[in-house]
Amino acid sequence: MIILYQAYGSKSSHHQAVFSILTLYHYLQGDFDGYKIIVYTDEPKYFLKYNQAIPIIVEQITSEMLVAFKGPLNFSHRAKICILKDCFTRYNS
Repeated sequence: MIILYQAYGSKSSHHQAVFSILTLYHYLQGDFDGYKIIVYTDEPKYFLKYNQAIPIIVEQITSEMLVAFKGPLNFSHRAKICILKDCFTRYNS
């Protein structure tokens, strides 16, 4: 099972993603067998510090990628769809 997080832009989005991941860790009692936790972020170092306890795959989003994902109309929700598409193209299991 893939669990995808999109955390970019504000620091609060990074904090929310970590809180959710830690909540999942508690719920699963640390057993992530069968799970892929994937975070698309503009701050990969922020998430990698949790990688020793939790198997997180971090995909870096650059500002150029976000511009391309948002398209010519700068539509923020299009970026989310593009991230979903990219994730499930790379990690389809």
